[in-house]
Amino acid sequence: MTRAILRHAAWHLGADTTPGIPQDPQCAVQCGTCGERINVPAASREAAEDWALEHTGKHPAHQTYRAARVTYWRVSPTGANPYPKDEGADAHETG
Repeated sequence: MTRAILRHAAWHLGADTTPGIPQDPQCAVQCGTCGERINVPAASREAAEDWALEHTGKHPAHQTYRAARVTYWRVSPTGANPYPKDEGADAHETG
């Protein structure tokens, strides 16, 4: 039998403002045949569509794509949460 101690901790979910993380939603498009992908700002949907058309033009057998709107979130400790704010994502996992 495995024993565990669970405790309540307050967390906040919000936009990830880490430097280098896109702040605006992204459009991620991936070729269903070879897996090649592109990320462009969601406001530039035309650029994503152009990429898919050009990719099929170069590779006529590549005709399926997956497109998704991507935003980046971060969960941070708040209030009396015992987890330090600046530790890595895996710092509290145990095996």
